[in-house]
Amino acid sequence: MEPHEVPTDRAVSSPAPGTPAAPEGKVHKLFRAVLREGAERVSERVGARQIPLLLDRRDRVKRELRSIPERMQKVTNQAGLVLELIDDYRDGTYGSIPWRSLAIAAGALLYSVSPSDVIPDFVPVLGQLDDAVVIAGAMYLIRRDLKRYIRFKGYSLEKYF
Repeated sequence: MEPHEVPTDRAVSSPAPGTPAAPEGKVHKLFRAVLREGAERVSERVGARQIPLLLDRRDRVKRELRSIPERMQKVTNQAGLVLELIDDYRDGTYGSIPWRSLAIAAGALLYSVSPSDVIPDFVPVLGQLDDAVVIAGAMYLIRRDLKRYIRFKGYSLEKYF
């Protein structure tokens, strides 16, 4: 065999089915912690800019949410919940939410009222559908934080999820 050739007759070793995976190494844990902290710092900076903008456009967001089809009302309810959560966060009533989640939620809601979204709202059905998809995706990403907030407020989970 030539020095630059890779042997093809050897099987790549992997754990047998049902065998527990090797424990996560210290370096991997440290790397994940650094990434998480960096993401949190970036989210805080972005969220600090987005939240006041969202509050300024609150009425427009509410109008857009009312235009979402009935079958997607849980997404609308979740978006309304986010507006309430941001009010509670701003006035200090509720603070148990990471900046990352606030930034994701605010970004999605601002996207829904942005005139420069992927499919403009004047395009029938599709214009509102792309907004709903973005909002639904964001709500999916922060669902754990939303559920925690719902419990804090004493609301019914079934209305939102």
